[in-house]
Amino acid sequence: MTRVFKQATFPTWQITIENCVEVERIARDLLLEDVQKHVHTFVCENFSGLMQSGRLLQLSEASITYALSSDSLKGFSEMELYRIARSWLSHKPAERRSAAYSLMRHIRFPLMTPAELLQISQEDQTEEGAGSKGKEEGETFMRSDTACVNLLLEASNYQMLPFLQPALQTERTRIRSDCTHLVVLGGVMRQQLVVSKELKLYDEEDGGTWRSLQPMEVPRYQHGVALLGDFLYIVGGQSTYDTKGKTAVDSAYRYDPRFDRWLQVASLNEKRTFFHLSALKGKLYAVGGRNATGEIDSVECYNLNKNEWTFVAPMNEPHYGHAGTVHGGLMYVS
Repeated sequence: MTRVFKQATFPTWQITIENCVEVERIARDLLLEDVQKHVHTFVCENFSGLMQSGRLLQLSEASITYALSSDSLKGFSEMELYRIARSWLSHKPAERRSAAYSLMRHIRFPLMTPAELLQISQEDQTEEGAGSKGKEEGETFMRSDTACVNLLLEASNYQMLPFLQPALQTERTRIRSDCTHLVVLGGVMRQQLVVSKELKLYDEEDGGTWRSLQPMEVPRYQHGVALLGDFLYIVGGQSTYDTKGKTAVDSAYRYDPRFDRWLQVASLNEKRTFFHLSALKGKLYAVGGRNATGEIDSVECYNLNKNEWTFVAPMNEPHYGHAGTVHGGLMYVS
């Protein structure tokens, strides 16, 4: 006779801050994977309450790792999350020291400031020096654990190479957000014929309102816009109203949504407006357009690794005001 066992379940709506540690223990002992997943989600959604109650330090490595790796974990700076992870490790240093890298690899050190990275290193150095005076050995892991040291080196290198950042993106450089947003920037206010430098974000979570972000350094319209490596690139266009394209510019900028900050990158070799800009295979392509000399057929390619634009094969004939898109690894212009 075959016996059929039905997996026990736990009413997930009964998970609370007070009982989630015990629920997690029961689910782990009874191999209730669905309940464990619900606990992980609960921990992520109630991270602040668990921290304030002190129960966060009693959670399993799996639960706190899930929370630290989540893009949905909001309301904390990366420095604060580092402190929390460190507190969890220090709560039972003898048995948790081996989990140092497992937790710390989910802290997004590249998003910290240089001062914060230096502070982490200096604090560990101070504690390392105090080791002979009774400090727990497990508290100096950011300098003694090679994998953790590499996390700080990765963050330092990332910040020292701002132009290369789009090519150096990892899970640790990604902003903690599970939302996508619509942004608009520049353009001409028709009634005044004034060129705008505003950057605005449509916030659906805030009742469908438009929120102003850091404006561009200069006004811009008829510019090229492309997304590459989670950065927004604004290239060429015009800073003054001119329907003939005689005031085309060659400057280019990159917007970083994590810090609401602009960075000027290398300028085009040829001024252009009314052109097409596409991101393709890790590079930017500026195609055609017009300037003071008239319509142009040239095409330029932006190399992230070198922060420079170079001319590539031109179009068969000049085009401006054209449309373009990328599909199947190819760029189409019409």
